[in-house]
Amino acid sequence: MAELFTSLDAFAHDWFGWILARSVTFAVAFVVIVPAALLLGRLRWLSAHDVSLALLLPVLLSLLPAEQWLPASWPSTLPAAVHGLAGSGSETESLAAPTPGPLELLAADGTPVPTLENPIQGSPDARFAADGPSEWSFAAVGTVTWALLVWSLWCLGYAVALVRRQRRVERFLVETSEPANPDLRTLLADCRAAVGIRREVQLRTSDELPSPATTGLRRPAVFLPLGEADRLSPQQLRFVLLHELTHVRRADVVVEGLLRCLRAAFFFHPAAWLTVPLVHRWRELACDEAALARSGSTDRAQSAQALLTFAAPARDLARDRLAVAHLLDHGETMKTRIQRLLDPSRRPRAGIDARGVLAATVLCGVALTAARAQQAVQAPATPEERPAAVRDETTGKQAASPEQVQIDAAIRAGTRWLLDRQEEDGRFGLGVTPRDKPRDHNDAFTTGLAIQALLPELQGPDAERVRGALARAASWLIGQQDDKGKFGGDDGLTMAYGHAQALRGLSMLQQVAPADPLLAAIQKGVGYAEYHRNPYSGWRYHPRDGDNDSKITGLMLLALLEAQEAGAELPKQTVELGRMVLEELTDPETGRTGFVQRGSEMSRFVWKNDDFPRTYSEEPTAINLLVSFESGDDLLESRSMQRAVGLLVNRPPLWSREKGSIDYSYWQYAAEALHHLEGFQRDLWRKRLVTELAEHQSEAGYWPAVDAWSAPGMENWTTAAALVALRSIR
Repeated sequence: MAELFTSLDAFAHDWFGWILARSVTFAVAFVVIVPAALLLGRLRWLSAHDVSLALLLPVLLSLLPAEQWLPASWPSTLPAAVHGLAGSGSETESLAAPTPGPLELLAADGTPVPTLENPIQGSPDARFAADGPSEWSFAAVGTVTWALLVWSLWCLGYAVALVRRQRRVERFLVETSEPANPDLRTLLADCRAAVGIRREVQLRTSDELPSPATTGLRRPAVFLPLGEADRLSPQQLRFVLLHELTHVRRADVVVEGLLRCLRAAFFFHPAAWLTVPLVHRWRELACDEAALARSGSTDRAQSAQALLTFAAPARDLARDRLAVAHLLDHGETMKTRIQRLLDPSRRPRAGIDARGVLAATVLCGVALTAARAQQAVQAPATPEERPAAVRDETTGKQAASPEQVQIDAAIRAGTRWLLDRQEEDGRFGLGVTPRDKPRDHNDAFTTGLAIQALLPELQGPDAERVRGALARAASWLIGQQDDKGKFGGDDGLTMAYGHAQALRGLSMLQQVAPADPLLAAIQKGVGYAEYHRNPYSGWRYHPRDGDNDSKITGLMLLALLEAQEAGAELPKQTVELGRMVLEELTDPETGRTGFVQRGSEMSRFVWKNDDFPRTYSEEPTAINLLVSFESGDDLLESRSMQRAVGLLVNRPPLWSREKGSIDYSYWQYAAEALHHLEGFQRDLWRKRLVTELAEHQSEAGYWPAVDAWSAPGMENWTTAAALVALRSIR
């Protein structure tokens, strides 16, 4: 049962992301297309047929992700901050200005760098061992799930009502009779040929109808009020039949059903409610034009009189407009229709022409471009392009937003706690780990990650202390490097992870504060990574073991790309072959990068698998995206990468011990990947991360080790990962 609710919750977030994305596209397409189409219709550049087609384009675009099908080069005139999904550059782009001067590292003769006194605070607060999910997070997730259930019930109920109404129309069809006058059937056949309808269309009469109507999803039928043939002239009757048969030709009954389904699905969307009456209005105008063009009559007054004949009955069709498109339309629409019929300067058209197709194509292209610009997770704006912060009225200086204040406070507390936990020899120890249980962390891993977490604070209020801590941490890692160039121990599950994280941290440090001993150690580390790699392939736990996985391969690639930025040399094929492994493990249809199989969900350790469902993680996908960004890829050229971004934004952070959704590792790499992007989807993910991490940070400043990869005592790792995540979206 727990797995069922977990899957339902994940599906609810997928649904929420889809409905939100399609709603934005619907709104953008409506705002772009509808005013332009109505204006061109008023100016007589477009016929009613063209306008009625254009009004359906937002409906179509709301259901199809057509904006993602545009070629990467279209449009090339928009600024990159608007139409770009991709960005490039190293992680250090998010840091403050480089700190001048090299760090004082371990000397060549092995003389240790003096260390500062770092009093270690007490053990982590035990209150996190028994607490459950926060009430806010649980309520937020529950709201999305309940919204899905309510929406589903609403749509199901509406579908049942539609089926019942359609059956009622079919029963009504049985109750009607065929006209006794054979001339009517002959006239119907002539009109059907004029309209171009080959299939059979029934002609029925009924005394319950106030005006002619058309119905039938499978078997179309035209209804005439009983005795209508006696009241209308042959010319008027021909106009009426041509009008109704045009509804059949245009499949207006089907379109009406789709419009009502759309309004049911997007009942909260104003555009859905505005679209239906607009389509009704221009549909009738288009059928009037077609009937007038095909009637062959020059007496327009006769056609207008046919409309006035049925304007008197106040009773509308009781069988529901879902299944019936009928001639009569009251109010201003009727007035407009009569004016257009009587206007001799207006040339009626029987259907859509070349101008209509051209206008629809152009409007659709503009709408798709605008929709993609709004929905795309966009490239970060330059400081000049970013909106100005709120200014303090008393000082005139820019004031940080409440959310930024919250982030800064969490980072400051976490940084100081992490600095206090550094050991005298410079390492940031992993801490207590469970016995006889697998793990993928060691001291080299935690120390390398701590360097990445502390590096941005070289320009912060604790800059001097951070500078010393980074020097000692780098010195410890260099001292642990063996003759082959590996950082860390020889444990089978941790040595590849530890080496990759240590190499990445040192490479990022070298880019900010270069030092010759540090670069030499990085170059040796690159050599070990090449030694560890499988021939013509990627990486996994043991050197050249013939096996690959996306997580170790991705982390090793991130480390090598940072090393290259730091000035180290590496064979070009190393990165290319590693990326080929990630590509082979990525499902192009979903964008998901599998762990050891294409498109599979993230794996867990056996002892964590039951408590932490894999459905809450997209870690390999996030790492693959980050590798793509660091490699300089343009995501607009890859539909698979666009879908991968969608997987991340639809898996926002969720702090729930009960559901087992806490995953610092996934949050870190997803935050690093989304750091390169902007847009409302990224902002939603960002807000969720800030809320979850800020609310569950301990008073001492650390984050509890209660996630899918940690155990109590590993707070150095969880805090460093949380700090990297927060700084990535700062």
